[in-house]
Amino acid sequence: MSHNRYDLKSLIKKYDTPLMLFDQDVFESRLGEIEAALGKVCGDFRIYYAAKAFFNTGLGKLLNKLGLYLDASSYGEIYVALKSGFDPARINYHGHNKKEEELRLALKAGVATVTVDSIEELATIQSIARDLGRVQEILIRVNPGVSVHTDEKIRTGCSDSKFGIPYERIESVFVDLKKYPNLKFVGLHCHVGSQIFETAPYLEAAQRLFDLFLKAHREGFPVRLFNLGGGFGITYKDETPFPTEELTRVASFVKEKAQKSGIQMPVLCFEPGRFLAGPSGTTLYTIGTIKEVPQRTYLSVDGGLFENPRPALYGAVYDAYVLERGPDAEKAMSYRVCGRTCESDVLIPEIKLAKARVGDHLVVSNTGAYNYSMSSNYNQYPRPAVVLLHDGKDGLLVAREEYEDLTRKDQTPDWLA
Repeated sequence: MSHNRYDLKSLIKKYDTPLMLFDQDVFESRLGEIEAALGKVCGDFRIYYAAKAFFNTGLGKLLNKLGLYLDASSYGEIYVALKSGFDPARINYHGHNKKEEELRLALKAGVATVTVDSIEELATIQSIARDLGRVQEILIRVNPGVSVHTDEKIRTGCSDSKFGIPYERIESVFVDLKKYPNLKFVGLHCHVGSQIFETAPYLEAAQRLFDLFLKAHREGFPVRLFNLGGGFGITYKDETPFPTEELTRVASFVKEKAQKSGIQMPVLCFEPGRFLAGPSGTTLYTIGTIKEVPQRTYLSVDGGLFENPRPALYGAVYDAYVLERGPDAEKAMSYRVCGRTCESDVLIPEIKLAKARVGDHLVVSNTGAYNYSMSSNYNQYPRPAVVLLHDGKDGLLVAREEYEDLTRKDQTPDWLA
């Protein structure tokens, strides 16, 4: 976010800490970069926002306003989208191991497409679509067998993955599809992983997907959607973000393949989540205990594992600065930034900051993706508020949880009453 456009101390006074800020202008700017890169080559393309990164009804309204499509990986995400007024005709139902009742709810809601993650799913969707008297459009998720240089926990396109149907088995799926009259095969999908900074994996995946795209046409399926997933890397500490202009290169690669094959350019689709949401988010903390031990100095903030589990899950790192000293102050001290839960709870293992004092505030950048969506009530801490920023204005996207919310769903069995 552009910190100089907002008085962060006033926002802290108004909303308290820990506090997540979500900058709509940054979100729209990042979206514009993708649209500009694809628009140089593609007459028709689709950008699906990956709801798993961060989503609620307010964001659903923003996505609707921006004309985005939605990639929902659960029925819960579909439910939230519908509550926000999002058009189901622009929703793709994704996800692994979907339950039959969830698929039925999604089809009843009128989702445009379902991305099939396993061969067994075909028969289930066929049965539900037949019961509902409709023809359901589907994409087939291909596991392309593409390895990428990213954390093992966020690789999804290598051969040893729970996601998608193995590349080698897709042609048999084309044969199976002819048995299902209530399914309309409209596209292919793959996703190589998250935090990808190189173009090569996308080009390799595009090549493999296009080979199957051609085979689908030869089998009599005029598929049109060519979905290469998301995973564009963003800066957390020192990384150089994925260059969006490289999407022009990927689109040109697909267009050239189509022209040489004598088929119409497919509708190129991408599913950015982190790339849009991550840089849009900033988290503000109040600094509490500052404790020196022989090995280092611990700086504790009023958040932690309950509102940002990513460092504990896969070693995510962040950049930060002390608000009272400013982002350009000399970084004279080394700290380990920790949260307040009953775990080691390291948010930033080692960072140079200006000298901090108890009661100061820490500003942590690029927290918009997977922080709030993975948050919990561990140690019975209420989740923080999320505030939307736009054109100098601020307003709540998510209200801060109160202690009463922690027991709202509790029940007492008869024998304990």
